Amino acid sequence: MNKPDDSFEGEWWQAANPELRIGGILELCDKFELRLWGTIGDKGFPPLKAGFDSQIFHGQSLGNSLTLFDGHLPSTRVSSGGGSVVLFRIPLAFIGSYWLDDKEEAKFDRVCANIDNLVEWSNQRRMVGRHPTGKTVLEYTRPDPAVATIDGTTITLSEGLATRERIYSAQWDVEANLNLELATPEDVHEIDYKYIRPFRYLLNLATGSASAAGRLRVANPAHLDDPSLRWLDTYVYGRNRPVAKAIEPSLSANMLFTLQDIDFAKVVPRWYQLVEQLGIACDLLFSINAPENIFVGNQMFNVASAAEGIHQRLYPEADKKSPEYKRRLNEILSAVPEAHSSWLKASLQSSHRLTFAQRLDQLIDRAGSAVHPFVGDRAKWIKCVKDIRNQIAHALRERYSFETDVVKLAWLTATVDVLLRIVLLRELGFSDAECVTMADKNRQWTHLKRILPAEVPEIF
Repeated sequence: MNKPDDSFEGEWWQAANPELRIGGILELCDKFELRLWGTIGDKGFPPLKAGFDSQIFHGQSLGNSLTLFDGHLPSTRVSSGGGSVVLFRIPLAFIGSYWLDDKEEAKFDRVCANIDNLVEWSNQRRMVGRHPTGKTVLEYTRPDPAVATIDGTTITLSEGLATRERIYSAQWDVEANLNLELATPEDVHEIDYKYIRPFRYLLNLATGSASAAGRLRVANPAHLDDPSLRWLDTYVYGRNRPVAKAIEPSLSANMLFTLQDIDFAKVVPRWYQLVEQLGIACDLLFSINAPENIFVGNQMFNVASAAEGIHQRLYPEADKKSPEYKRRLNEILSAVPEAHSSWLKASLQSSHRLTFAQRLDQLIDRAGSAVHPFVGDRAKWIKCVKDIRNQIAHALRERYSFETDVVKLAWLTATVDVLLRIVLLRELGFSDAECVTMADKNRQWTHLKRILPAEVPEIF
């Protein structure tokens, strides 16, 4: 992941008041903070009265044009000597060769995103060595781009060489980008949520590890004709925040599938449709791979909640009241004294809904034989997962044995994770036999299958 520059020092001004400029520094690491210095008064920065417009700042630093949106004052202001330092929190910044004057201009229809594991997942041979006249020559062949279309938006996975030149040397790295041509311009938050997030989840499914958001560049429709001005680097508070635990690149040989195993044009639209259908359940499932999610109890609760959510989205008819259920309920209510009828009706209002255990049972059927080695004895596994989920969700006074055994809880959590990933693979169109092959190929899954009988005997 490309980290943002530490700071940009230069001149700053309100977009609505360009003649009044003041020095300051923008930091884009953890704080996303703009510090302006100068006398607060007629000769310096304007007084901070009600109605002071901090929503759009412009700046110039190191030859870059910067546009900052949605600035707001924190609770404190730092004063120094006869002047002052005014702090602004800046959640959104664009850096490039031009400024944006309003929120409508901050909508883009061209996007270039760099995502972790993209190069490894594409799994293509690019370098070929030759040895003419005793010399070693490396030839690079650019792979053909992979293209898919979703509701008028074109998604292209393209590769190239990134050059990093120094005084006495040069370095070339293979770089893969996800390029979007949107049907209609969108703001950065919509772009990230609707297009970047689902593709990161696809890489997560394939690789078994989190894929950081990485660098995001966008292009305003008014500047598409000039390649030198086109791209703006985008920084969003939280999105660019570094995490303590680094994400190691995955090896293609250990992935469940790579670009070479799928028809990109067919699978990608199907995946985006699936993520839209499953909604927040996908966020819950793939959150367990996030480097900052280190508590096993949280991981177990998230993946159990994801299981319930995925089932409800895949089986939308399961909780509908059938005519037979309605008839039975009416017979029961008519058989009790009228004084108790309202209480009983309220108590039975959710009795038509499937239990969590029943949902897990149906998900196992949907996954197929590939998941059987991970759940052991189906009834025992379902009971274990149900009991620990209820313990975490309701903080029951009687503790379940898994609560105090973190290692065992981690292995059980991994089995639920495997179940849900195989369900998603089946929804993408992979056959049961293909999923069995993936489960045998992936080192983490083969290790899990091998140690489960000894580590978690309760599910066998």
